[in-house]
Amino acid sequence: KNKPCRYRSIEVGIVTSRNLHVAEEFSIMKYLKKTDHGVQVVYTNMDAGCMTVLPGIMVAVSLLIFYFLPELGIIKGLIGLIIGIMAFLLFGGILLRILMIIRRKNPVLIEVRDGYLMDRKKKVPISEINEVSFGWNQGRLGGIIFPDLAVQTIHNKRYYFCYYNLISERAIKELVEQYILPFATPQCKSKWEKHFWRKNKAQ
Repeated sequence: KNKPCRYRSIEVGIVTSRNLHVAEEFSIMKYLKKTDHGVQVVYTNMDAGCMTVLPGIMVAVSLLIFYFLPELGIIKGLIGLIIGIMAFLLFGGILLRILMIIRRKNPVLIEVRDGYLMDRKKKVPISEINEVSFGWNQGRLGGIIFPDLAVQTIHNKRYYFCYYNLISERAIKELVEQYILPFATPQCKSKWEKHFWRKNKAQ
């Protein structure tokens, strides 16, 4: 016996929702690699390759500007020179940084291990984290160019863990909610909940 159209529509909606959930879960977990001691935040070769495309194009454009400078007038040439230098320094720096990360051949950018949040240069006890956020930070130059996972401790020290736009924001949010907040201070959890409550309300 054929089911009414409305029931078939509901079933299709449920299946689609499940498929989307599975796809979202996969897109998050490809960045979070569980270990015996915690979890590692890793980038993929595809993401790293994609991150080199735009800076590479902009560096090429800035070099083209330098090439055509002699054919421009004094005013246009001066403006072109300024734009070319700024573009070359900005996008050249981004490209160089990404290439340096790829050259390390170690895809781990951030790690939670044995109660510590760490990267190659620093580690912070998670139990001392009093505030956590992620995204672009205007408080420092590097935070304007690349997004960070920023934490502040009970000692009022602030630490930045850069993920170079190689990790999805959903994966970073999952890292915070599953591996940091349960072991951070109660104030940290409260601030995080208030932040996302305001964000959802604004939307």
